[in-house]
Amino acid sequence: MANCKECLNYYICGDIWNDKAERCKHFRDRNHIVELLCNVGDTVWLLDGKFAFKSKVDEIRILSENRISYHCENAYDWFEKSDFGKTIFLRQKMLNR
Repeated sequence: MANCKECLNYYICGDIWNDKAERCKHFRDRNHIVELLCNVGDTVWLLDGKFAFKSKVDEIRILSENRISYHCENAYDWFEKSDFGKTIFLRQKMLNR
């Protein structure tokens, strides 16, 4: 049985429904939230061998509970979380590390 403390809106509503949170029309289980590394439209830097180029994220696919793929315009491949910091970077200055 869900309770208010498991809701994304808990800090707004408080404990209005207590242990009957499933009756609340604003209940959003915080266990079902996916945290993305970036958003569609964000600028990223791609590393292709010795060359780096600027691109934008144009698509994100949630493939499973633990697998999210990111695609950039002008890029052939899809990227996953493990690629960030290796072949895809959120800031240009991170390339020089």
